[in-house]
Amino acid sequence: MKKRYFLLTFLICTIITMLSLGACSQEKSIETDKGKVTIKEQGKKIEVKTEDGSLTMTGDDKKGQINIKTEDGETINVSYGKGKLPDNFPKDVPIYSPSEVIVSQVVDEEKSVMVSLSTKDDPSIIAKFYKEKLPQEGWKIKNEMSMGNMVLVQGEKGEKVLNVTVNKDDQKTIISLVIGKK
Repeated sequence: MKKRYFLLTFLICTIITMLSLGACSQEKSIETDKGKVTIKEQGKKIEVKTEDGSLTMTGDDKKGQINIKTEDGETINVSYGKGKLPDNFPKDVPIYSPSEVIVSQVVDEEKSVMVSLSTKDDPSIIAKFYKEKLPQEGWKIKNEMSMGNMVLVQGEKGEKVLNVTVNKDDQKTIISLVIGKK
């Protein structure tokens, strides 16, 4: 389980780094004790590769693909996008309205799907929405928790699990939907 959380954190940090490097107009190579990493911009697209091929990332500021080869020989494929839901987003997971999609991420064709939404509404209103709508879509609410400006709702449906995290800052409320398998 720790390995999955580490991997998810790594992927999110990598995506953020990749998007921030998108403004560069050159090729850079970074030497580490694990080998060389090359970052190359081609117009609006960026490409990041490790020398041994264990990591490849391509994309731009709207969408992209990350491929990771593990030491066990397994390949993990992650696609991400900004501003829209993935094409294969589960129909049984309601999307709070009004909200805007900030970013989405799909790991290994729906093994895990993450979507971040933004709205100005209060977390309690959004939590109420999910506590009402999820059971209508066949989800069982397994846990709910509220701490200040943060609300967590967890659900299960068959072999799927869903974590809805709602967090308010000074200007907006972020809704994170993470769908995975048990």
